[in-house]
Amino acid sequence: MNDIMPVPEDADEYNMNHKRRGRAVIFNHYFFESDCFATREGTKFDVERLEEKFSALEFEVKTHHNLTYHKIISVLSKMAKEDHSDADCLIVVVLTHGEGGCLVPTDSHIVYNVESIWSQFTADKCPTLAGKPKLFFIQVDSNLIFKKSWQHSDEFGTQANHSAGNRLIVLHAGSKNGSLRNEELVYKAGSASGDYHVQMNQVNFEKWVDEKLIPNLPPSDSDIDSHSDDSSSRSSSNDDDDDDDDDDDDDDDDDESDSELATPL
Repeated sequence: MNDIMPVPEDADEYNMNHKRRGRAVIFNHYFFESDCFATREGTKFDVERLEEKFSALEFEVKTHHNLTYHKIISVLSKMAKEDHSDADCLIVVVLTHGEGGCLVPTDSHIVYNVESIWSQFTADKCPTLAGKPKLFFIQVDSNLIFKKSWQHSDEFGTQANHSAGNRLIVLHAGSKNGSLRNEELVYKAGSASGDYHVQMNQVNFEKWVDEKLIPNLPPSDSDIDSHSDDSSSRSSSNDDDDDDDDDDDDDDDDDESDSELATPL
């Protein structure tokens, strides 16, 4: 494996000096065949912003709209077989409905797991991306507003979801080793109805990436657990006064960062 790895396995940084930046593929779902799932109003704004941002970063951007599950897997499988030797990395984005780690394709009588996406690009299936960043962004509408809902095992009900509770906007990131630490952002949406894109927009997302996500990224996925342990060891070695001062400074920094991003919980 070492003869095709662009960097050593214990490297602190990826090699981002290849000829191409790489592919950025977006799977956007607006409507669904089943009446159980509402159309995703506002998703076109997300797509436009993603395409603009990825293009500015010199990615080769391709957007697929309203694909079925088998078509999604087919696109990913073909992409995994391509030669990415001269590319820095890969980005895959999915915009859809989802719940409990499952995603809903346009042929919404079935759902599929997030693992179905990233597992296409493991080193054995896509060796030319081995040792390179593979970024997967999943945006799901988990607080689903059903046109119809299940009332019985063999029939559809007609009772719509009329929940008027507060909406929460949640941003977090993770890898195969689990969720990252200290990168999550949770805040109340300003409205319990209507389109949330006004509050979770490109500006807030970019601030989260710059101020929360990037500072808490470990050197590589394999270092996530050890990074956590090292942080604990360093904290315990400081004296009590230093700990208190550091905690106060950290709290101030977190409050300032959250206030810039949005109104936190």
